[in-house]
Amino acid sequence: MNYICRKTTLFLFLFFTSPLVFAQIGWSQAEVVENFGDQYEVGTTDDGMSYIKYDTEQYSRRSGTYVRTKVIYFFENSDGNEVCHLWKTFDPYSETNMVVSNIQQNKAKINHRTWKDYGENTVYEVAVKSGYCVVTAWYDFNNDL
Repeated sequence: MNYICRKTTLFLFLFFTSPLVFAQIGWSQAEVVENFGDQYEVGTTDDGMSYIKYDTEQYSRRSGTYVRTKVIYFFENSDGNEVCHLWKTFDPYSETNMVVSNIQQNKAKINHRTWKDYGENTVYEVAVKSGYCVVTAWYDFNNDL
């Protein structure tokens, strides 16, 4: 019975948090801060792209307590506003199966590690690098809606 409760709780958590995790493409910096909070770091990449970085404590049975890092990158659109066009998350590699399971929901598989949400025109790519499961999501400018 305890196993069923844990699975139900996990499902509900993922169901209610997944839209927020995947929804930042196209958001302004103000919208990101409004939805994720004001506990973040800001910076600029070597090529001049600004970003916001969030570190949040997570827990899973597989990995225990860990810190998920999410970096949200911005570019200046034609209206002169900075909007998110790319984000990355970094989780322990042990979370890869769960991450892939969440990403592939309602998205078309492009290849063995890439999915696309055609409704949002967003591509998601999963890679395991240096002990981390890295998800990179970006707006597909080549197939603008």
